[in-house]
Amino acid sequence: MEYSKHKVMSQDIDRKTLKKPDEFTTKVKSLFDLMADHSRKILFLLGIVFVAAFVFALLSSRSNTRNEEAKGSLFQAKQALDKELAVIASAEAPAMQKKSAQPSPELVAFKHFDVNAKLAGSVGKLKTVIKQYEGTKAALDARMTLGDLYFNHGQYAASIEWYQQAADKASGTSDRAMALLGWGYALENSKQINNAIAVYERALNTGDGMIKGDSMLSLARCFELANDKNRAKLMYERIISQLPDSPHQRTAEDLKSRIE
Repeated sequence: MEYSKHKVMSQDIDRKTLKKPDEFTTKVKSLFDLMADHSRKILFLLGIVFVAAFVFALLSSRSNTRNEEAKGSLFQAKQALDKELAVIASAEAPAMQKKSAQPSPELVAFKHFDVNAKLAGSVGKLKTVIKQYEGTKAALDARMTLGDLYFNHGQYAASIEWYQQAADKASGTSDRAMALLGWGYALENSKQINNAIAVYERALNTGDGMIKGDSMLSLARCFELANDKNRAKLMYERIISQLPDSPHQRTAEDLKSRIE
């Protein structure tokens, strides 16, 4: 009985069946045959991928190095600016001030004077950052610093150029919005009201929430300066409805009541 059972089982698998490869083995063999037939093309493509990866890594490394150098250069320029402002503050400090106390640059942070004449060294360093590291975040920050510098010291027309450049060069929404807002302030203080309105609208249209309230208040203010009280009133109403429980809302309510 055992012999017959074994015989029946043995009849289920013959030599032909054992020699027949399964589907997976056939596909694997076909794949290797294909690779062998196109080995040169495959090696060529792998070489391209390797070179591309190497070039990308090299460029990324150089970009990181350049960005770090730009940051260092900007830091040195700002240090030079603080020192020059401290010298001006020291010269203009009250006579009664103790000599041991170091005057803060903040004492003259908003004093009107000729920036190119009194801050020539730091202005030159900031411009060097822009020239040598164009396309970096540091170059953008240098432009904003120059814009702020001229604006804070009363040279509004001179600040327009730097804010405009920053707005044009900025890649991020927040950076562009801040540059546009500064540009608008510079135009407004230069009595270019219609141009200021156009730039404030661009700032508002960036959708950046950080400058929304300031942009809207600036627009309303410029509408008033342009003797367009209806548009000013509508803008104040937008602020009140869109920015509830905010300082901008309270300011808008006060200013709206003044023109009603």
